[in-house]
Amino acid sequence: SGQEDLNKLQAVLKEIALLPIIKYIAIVDSQGNIITHNHEESIGKKFEDFSTIKKTAFSKDLQWRQVKGTGNGNIFEVYKRFSPWTQNDQSRPIKDFYDNRSFHGDDKHESEQVIFIGLDASPFEDTHKEDIRHTLMMGGILLLIGLAGISVLFFIHSYRTTKTSLKRIKAFSDNVVENMPNGIIA
Repeated sequence: SGQEDLNKLQAVLKEIALLPIIKYIAIVDSQGNIITHNHEESIGKKFEDFSTIKKTAFSKDLQWRQVKGTGNGNIFEVYKRFSPWTQNDQSRPIKDFYDNRSFHGDDKHESEQVIFIGLDASPFEDTHKEDIRHTLMMGGILLLIGLAGISVLFFIHSYRTTKTSLKRIKAFSDNVVENMPNGIIA
């Protein structure tokens, strides 16, 4: 029966939602009404902000958005049109469940549903912050290495310039000493 299948689906959603990263899983009809949800008290209510994403919600492509959570931090929400079987799927019970008119309505448009999975965004945000810290630290290290390299180049240039000057002065002084009359030296 339709209600029994719905209860089974509800149990599966609740079980999957036990993962710590999952905040919620909901299946919503074309009007934005929550059909199943891992939090049973949400069933029958309107899905928040459904009207703003209704155009993209029924796309075959996976969609996502970031949602401000209510006290629980930000939520990374992934959603897609819900179709639990493929054309060549031979799983008759799932197909029968999905085709159940008491669950979906008679109109094809009314039978369209969207599944939403709300993921806790804090691990993503923490990783992003850590990536920024790592990038800044690596940038600082590379800057220090670059400055050290430039300093070494200036030091080598100064050393060569000084060595060349010293050779010239030595050659000049040797030339002066060689060409001086012997009496002046003594």
